Amino acid sequence: MKRIIAGGIALMGILLTVNAQTMKPLTPDERRIIVDKGTEAPFTGKYYKHSERGLYRCRQCGAPLYRSEDKFDAGCGWPAFDDEIAGAVRRTPDADGRRTEITCARCGAHLGHVFTGERFTDKNTRHCVNSLSLDFVPAAEPSDRTSSEAAATTETAIFAGGCFWGVEYLLEQQPGVLSVEAGYTGGRTDRPTYEEVCSHTTGHAEAVRVTFDTSKVSYETLARLFFEIHDPTQIDRQGPDIGDQYRSEIFYTSPEQRAVAERLIALLRSKGYRVATRVTPAGPFWPAETCHQDYYRRRGTLPYCHAYPPLLRSPRYFQRVSSGRPPCHTVKKRDDMENLNTTPLPRIGDKAPSFEAVTTQGPIRFPEDYAGRWIILFSHPSDFTPVCTSEFMTFAARSDEFEALNCQLVGLSVDGLYSHIAWLRTIRDKIVYRGMQHVEVRFPLIADLRMKVANLYGMIQPGESSTSAVRAVFFIDPDATIYYPLALGRNFDEIKRVLVGLQTVDRFNVALPADWHPGDEAIVPTASSSAAAEERMTRPDEGTQCYDWFFCTRPLPQEELEEVPVQ
Repeated sequence: MKRIIAGGIALMGILLTVNAQTMKPLTPDERRIIVDKGTEAPFTGKYYKHSERGLYRCRQCGAPLYRSEDKFDAGCGWPAFDDEIAGAVRRTPDADGRRTEITCARCGAHLGHVFTGERFTDKNTRHCVNSLSLDFVPAAEPSDRTSSEAAATTETAIFAGGCFWGVEYLLEQQPGVLSVEAGYTGGRTDRPTYEEVCSHTTGHAEAVRVTFDTSKVSYETLARLFFEIHDPTQIDRQGPDIGDQYRSEIFYTSPEQRAVAERLIALLRSKGYRVATRVTPAGPFWPAETCHQDYYRRRGTLPYCHAYPPLLRSPRYFQRVSSGRPPCHTVKKRDDMENLNTTPLPRIGDKAPSFEAVTTQGPIRFPEDYAGRWIILFSHPSDFTPVCTSEFMTFAARSDEFEALNCQLVGLSVDGLYSHIAWLRTIRDKIVYRGMQHVEVRFPLIADLRMKVANLYGMIQPGESSTSAVRAVFFIDPDATIYYPLALGRNFDEIKRVLVGLQTVDRFNVALPADWHPGDEAIVPTASSSAAAEERMTRPDEGTQCYDWFFCTRPLPQEELEEVPVQ
């Protein structure tokens, strides 16, 4: 099993433009492989047992294809790689449908075939490549190409600045950048998926890995551009994209990169900016799913984004954006966000809007599947948040009471199905809270990643958030009519409880769990990094009770509670 190498290493490469002048002459054997799609004999290629650090490039056009840290010995007789440089390799199913051919994305040179499911490495992918299709340039060594081909050292940089779609799009515009790859880093699990990262359980940031030619662009130029295309003062968010995966962080691959990052942050702070960007040693970088690579280039569109002020000026960049392109990156993550519907809340007496949805209990048609029953449809902002966890546990623990009243509970969040499942399993298997444990949530929780249902019921309110559903509760009668107690007097104890709760939240910067009353423990802010989560679970502050990394409570000081105006 190969070892995944953390961080970046200095590699050598030549940036070539594909034309008649730069295409390399081929020997008859190379032409048989590269042009005629042949296969060299196994165990004969010069790169089969090759283990030197460096960069593997296309023999025909010189395009960077593979990094040495992604090479492993599959025992098959040909060079094997479990990952490619983002956008460098094109996949095409063979005519018989049995195999998938891989070719150079730049010039179309035949490389070999790609296979999955063999479990040779953790990435479960094997690029089986002919040695004759490759050239190799060792790390930090001069190229043996002719003097007319200027050797250029390549370097790797890793940046996290919110949604990786927009960061990737803008950084790849910079001259001298060879490739930009979207992925995940800075977390505590291996091989995370997009759904897992969005569930806030892995600690990873959405990040990009930039391979660049240091003879054409400096790391400092890229770092300055990074600060220009996002807001480095925001904590665990970019605009309406909220969560620790959207944090601002620089993952340095060398002491020199660290020094540059810290110097730029110091400069920004001297100008009065409260920079929240972290500077962290690079660790394992896990490439994101194919659908997240080159997102905007494949769509042929530009990021939907908001502009940030020019903090550190890069003349080339600002000359580029002065033509009308805003210096910013996307803050609208999902396809449906481009035309965000801000439907108002349904009015009392309206028929409940119908929809079909996927839930943790299977697909449903709402409200038709619950005809003849009362329904309570309630939303929560996000999975793996402590307030919502306390509410769901309480609803689930009392679900029999609602069932006895001929009432169906239905939950909703704008998170995805896999996030829901992971969260509910955590509640069942790990959380013990207020005497509740092994709580099984048996009512459906709607997966609403595209926010269609949330918008249909007016739960997306831009003044609060453009990507999270507000905490809303709908009572729907057996005739599917939106209902609120017109003939039922208010609960004044609840009104007072809400007032005192809001004052407590404002004073102490805490959140409050379900069924909270004055004097109860409050919820402390969720850990904002993997290190903080680990510290909180292993060495919690005195008086703090942690039920899981994201859910901790503490008592409020009695003497300070007495200062809350209303009790």
